[in-house]
Amino acid sequence: MPDCSGCTACCRHVSIEVDEPDTYEELDEYLWLVLHEGVDVYIDDGDWYVEFKTKCTALADDGRCTRYEGRPLLCRNYDPKDCLKHGEEAWYDHYFTTPEELKAYWEKAKRAESQ
Repeated sequence: MPDCSGCTACCRHVSIEVDEPDTYEELDEYLWLVLHEGVDVYIDDGDWYVEFKTKCTALADDGRCTRYEGRPLLCRNYDPKDCLKHGEEAWYDHYFTTPEELKAYWEKAKRAESQ
């Protein structure tokens, strides 16, 4: 089990599950998102997510949580094995940081579906 003291990797991003894009118009919204600094898209176990790299406002400069006793359940239930930095394995199947990467993946997947 990793030692989380001072790591803060889990306190520096927010991921929101989104629908898999079925049309190019739907994909275009995700292409627009990854054009923004600190915004990426990834796929994990077939589920699509948008990740926003942003620091939690409860994270103090010393790496401690200023709301530790009253922190949200999401934080309380977080499994260190899923840590982005120290986890046991990659936490995503595909990770996209540019529109080109995302579009190439989507087009290849659509071609495979149509065969």
